[in-house]
Amino acid sequence: MSSAPANTESARSMLEKHLEQRYRELFEEVRHYPTPIAHCDDQLPWLIEQRTHALSQLQALREAASSAALQTLLTGYPRSADEVEMALVNQLGIALSRNAKSPQPVIPSAARNLLLDQR
Repeated sequence: MSSAPANTESARSMLEKHLEQRYRELFEEVRHYPTPIAHCDDQLPWLIEQRTHALSQLQALREAASSAALQTLLTGYPRSADEVEMALVNQLGIALSRNAKSPQPVIPSAARNLLLDQR
């Protein structure tokens, strides 16, 4: 991510496109996954979990029609293993803060924790 989006709509659009792409990639990966051996495959459940996460966050993002709804979504946003997703969530929170002229950026706790973990 070289530059932060200028406004909430562009940040939201970037996150939505990323979640759509991530969901499609995970859907295809699960669809073409080789038949697992019972109780011996840890990766398939993880892929399914990531796919479910991408879809549920995409749906929640699309349902958040107002700035207040977006703020609520971001405040409770679950941590993701996808670093790009978390960076885009962070950028959306910053863009929301700028547009609302609030003193503190709306950074979800999961993204804040990820940023702290990287220090």
